[in-house]
Amino acid sequence: MSEEKLKCSTEGCGATITQKVYDYSVNKFKRPLCFPCQDKIRGKEDSWTYDPPGESEEEKDIVDVSEASEEKTQEDVSEKTEARKVDNETIRLVTDMSPQDKKEFYAWLKQAYGVDDLEPLNIEQKREVLEQTKTAVAKREEEKGEGAVKQDAEVKQEEDTKQLAQQEEKKIKIDWDNIPMQV
Repeated sequence: MSEEKLKCSTEGCGATITQKVYDYSVNKFKRPLCFPCQDKIRGKEDSWTYDPPGESEEEKDIVDVSEASEEKTQEDVSEKTEARKVDNETIRLVTDMSPQDKKEFYAWLKQAYGVDDLEPLNIEQKREVLEQTKTAVAKREEEKGEGAVKQDAEVKQEEDTKQLAQQEEKKIKIDWDNIPMQV
């Protein structure tokens, strides 16, 4: 369409109009008119406002929704990343456990949360599981440490007792045949 046809036909106006405005005004008013000229013809009851090209309220709402959606997506990604970190740390702790401790962990998980795996838990529950697992592992390590100290003490006491018994045995066990007789 030529530039001449995309102008308002009102005398003295001659404003440039878009193809959509042109089509609408030709259909409605049988001639090309810009929005202000359409308002004058329509009258006050039938008038409507024109939002110049740019952001209309609807476009602003769309932008707001898309920004909110983008923020939500970023939050979801960071939450999923955090959940994976918590899962990995918990799994590392469980992997280092003895087979009996692993059985106890999964039995506790089933009893406390009703699941056999970490996947269905939300991030808060996963954090709770991690903290409780850390506490249990630390307690277990402490018990092992105390047990090792006790075992070391018992072994040392046993060795001391054996040495003492050997020394007394040496004192008592005298080979009388190899002792020279004194005159």
